[in-house]
Amino acid sequence: MQQDNTFSETRLLYLLQAYMAGHLTQDEKAELEKWVDASADNKLLLDQIADPAFCESALQNQRSYDVDSALHRVKKQTGRSAAQRLLWFRYTAIAAAVILICTVGSLFYRQRQPAEPLEQISYVDHDIAPGKHGATLRLANGRSINLNETNTGTFAKEAGVTISKTASGQLVYTATQSRANTGLNTLSTAKGETYQVNLPDGSSIWLNAYSSVTYLANFAQQKERHVKLEGEAYFEVAKDKTRPFIVETREQKVRVLGTHFNISSYADEQFIRTTLLEGMVRVSNDHNSAVVLAPGQQTINHNGRLTVSETDAFAEADWRSGRFNFRNEKIESIMRKLGRWYNIEVLYDGVLPEAEFNGRISRNKNISQVLDVLEKTQDVHFKIEGRRVTVSK
Repeated sequence: MQQDNTFSETRLLYLLQAYMAGHLTQDEKAELEKWVDASADNKLLLDQIADPAFCESALQNQRSYDVDSALHRVKKQTGRSAAQRLLWFRYTAIAAAVILICTVGSLFYRQRQPAEPLEQISYVDHDIAPGKHGATLRLANGRSINLNETNTGTFAKEAGVTISKTASGQLVYTATQSRANTGLNTLSTAKGETYQVNLPDGSSIWLNAYSSVTYLANFAQQKERHVKLEGEAYFEVAKDKTRPFIVETREQKVRVLGTHFNISSYADEQFIRTTLLEGMVRVSNDHNSAVVLAPGQQTINHNGRLTVSETDAFAEADWRSGRFNFRNEKIESIMRKLGRWYNIEVLYDGVLPEAEFNGRISRNKNISQVLDVLEKTQDVHFKIEGRRVTVSK
């Protein structure tokens, strides 16, 4: 379903969630404002979910908002047609999900809440700051450059390109001439780092923590734009029908002409996940299996098989906007993500909890704030010693 021929339902839910949580980027804010200005119904929906009384009711009940009751009030107050009421039913369902996720601290929720509220745990003496913007660039000549220590502006030239760092901390390649023979560059992030690179063809890559991407410094005169990924990255590929863009990971290749997608291919994860936000991609693995994804779909590469499912694609790439987004995740999966971002060692004491966790929280918070919210579910407990976190049931 499209809202005003502009937003998919998934995208609208994502923007409303970010709005309620106070995490909208400037681009996302402009996108949401455009949707609000498109109709009075859109503005009314935003006003409804932003109403403190509405949110307080959802929080007190500790459950999703009653869609039927909301629909009844909308019908009574507006006297809309059947078709309009159906549209509002869909809108109200979206609002219910936003309330469920965002009013309870814009953090985590569980289908069952603790019987009694817990005292907030404290890690004042043992806390760990979040990751930061940073990476290392290795040039074709073998020179390694710590981008954290590099001044703004042009700092290298090779293979017909200039390489510079912007004031906002992006790595930018600008083609100055066409050359057939170009060397490979590798951009890598350590644990607790993230970075963005803009390639000379206009494509952009965001690297998550503990990841690397290898690419030609200049794609000129190349039949394909080929990059190799280890870890996780979000891609916005510039369209070029004559030169496909190919991302190679362990056991897999993704082929596109121009699109937005996310790939998670960490060595310590069982699955390789490829998620499409816009356009179309073809995913193939080393076992001669291949699938074509549509927006909002994800393929999981596991044991030589590619399986496709519908997913919240924007949530999958939420890390790029500075947020963790956990959806039905076991504690081991969550701790692997925290381990990469906070550069911690994770230990487990005893039997692990079987609970699954859902929710969103800023990656800019200290680890204590994340662990505190997880601990409030009463399913898991933590102890911090230096950069070591012990998990127990």
